[in-house]
Amino acid sequence: AAIYYNKEWNTHSDHFVSNHSLLGGTSLFFMFLLLMNGLVAIHPDWGKIKTNKTIRFAHKLTGRFMLASMCFGMWQGASKIAPGFETDMLVGVPPAFW
Repeated sequence: AAIYYNKEWNTHSDHFVSNHSLLGGTSLFFMFLLLMNGLVAIHPDWGKIKTNKTIRFAHKLTGRFMLASMCFGMWQGASKIAPGFETDMLVGVPPAFW
């Protein structure tokens, strides 16, 4: 809400025009689709194809890719706010995937 208020009332800027915001919005959309896939298809209790190892592997791999894209989007946003800070953020990203 604070970001919307700042853009709308203080700067009168357009929404979803930077690479950071487009990547963030796209990542959130695809994470929602990944969540729906997980609930409907591979949930341990009521999933329709919960024993299919290929689907489970693709779901896990896609989730990690989306996590990486979200980290990259946050990195883009931080580099706009504090130039030079992006190299410090790179130290924390690799352990998230180990």
